[in-house]
Amino acid sequence: MPVYLIPLVCRTCATTYHVHPCRVAESHYCSRSCTAKRPKPERRVPAEVRFWANVRKTDTCWLWTGATATFGHGQFRVEGRLRLASRFSWELHRGPIPDGLCVLHNCPGGDDPACVNPEHLWLGTKGDNNLDRDRKGRSVWPNGEAHYRAGLNDEQVAEIRQRYAAGGITHHQLADAYGSSKRAVGAIIRRQTWKHIP
Repeated sequence: MPVYLIPLVCRTCATTYHVHPCRVAESHYCSRSCTAKRPKPERRVPAEVRFWANVRKTDTCWLWTGATATFGHGQFRVEGRLRLASRFSWELHRGPIPDGLCVLHNCPGGDDPACVNPEHLWLGTKGDNNLDRDRKGRSVWPNGEAHYRAGLNDEQVAEIRQRYAAGGITHHQLADAYGSSKRAVGAIIRRQTWKHIP
């Protein structure tokens, strides 16, 4: 069966050319020279301009109003890579960040992860960042009954450990008694989970 070529008009020189039906959607120019002459797209808006377009200044904090990453930290794309807005702000106002250092928040009215005010930012190691996070009660994973998937409470976990230590009861029996799984009870007894419960 013969294949009928589809006539198209070149976007550069306006001459008619023919293509196979399967190439219609991707074909816009009659030749490589016409493809090379195609109009160039407008230059992208500079990162600094896009940064300020997403910042709302208050009396104290400069709040990021654009896209956010986990836990409310601002983020946007710079040179094809996602960057945290607080790091970009630091580099914009204070210069390069040394390798291995994090940008931490210290807002006067309580830390706001969306803040990009360089006066409220400071540099620290990953250890400093973890200590700061824990001191402010922002642990990544809540412990114990505060965790959204917790099926037991602190008191029940303590009872499970006491009953198992007293002897005469199996993981399976404890799992049945507390409406949990044998695997979860084993992890509690071995202190792989609920480590904060004595």
